[in-house]
Amino acid sequence: LEKATLSRAAVSGGRQEVDYELRVNGDVFLVDMQVHRRGFSHYMLPDEDAPLECDHKSSLRKSATVSFTAEGSIDVLVVAEVVDIISLDGEPVPLEPLLHDPFEERQTE
Repeated sequence: LEKATLSRAAVSGGRQEVDYELRVNGDVFLVDMQVHRRGFSHYMLPDEDAPLECDHKSSLRKSATVSFTAEGSIDVLVVAEVVDIISLDGEPVPLEPLLHDPFEERQTE
């Protein structure tokens, strides 16, 4: 889930809730997964030397649905991400420094 999403922020403190659900649809197995981080007061970006403070109302939510078959087929059906980091003055932190471009990474490999 971490590799499939755009957020580069690592968070410190707060709560992390992880949910998984397995569903069967004929001969296809569907796995719904979600990670929700909230209540943290610091975040760190790869380019920063020190953690940055944020409001404890900040949250990160990442989710995906993946299908599997007995024949070995794996498909990612849905990936979603909500990045809501709030500054100490109550304003949303701009998304640009928080997100990375996965296509840019592929070009440098």
